Amino acid sequence: MNNVELGKAKPEIRIVKLAQIVFDREIYPRNKHDPALVQRYADNLEIIEARGNYISVAEDMTLLDGRHRHLGYLSRNGDA
Repeated sequence: MNNVELGKAKPEIRIVKLAQIVFDREIYPRNKHDPALVQRYADNLEIIEARGNYISVAEDMTLLDGRHRHLGYLSRNGDA
């Protein structure tokens, strides 16, 4: 059986612009982020990606999972 047969859609991996990703405080479970963790992620993004630990977004580009990683990308690119 494949993932679709089990009721689990296989995630689509694609490259998107950081500016396209929308952070919605209303749906995100954490109220705060940990700046030290953001920096650690920013320093290790290549390792994180090599492990397949990408951020998750909905079809409308709303961030679903990976706020600290998202902020790590932004800080590395000078946007945070």
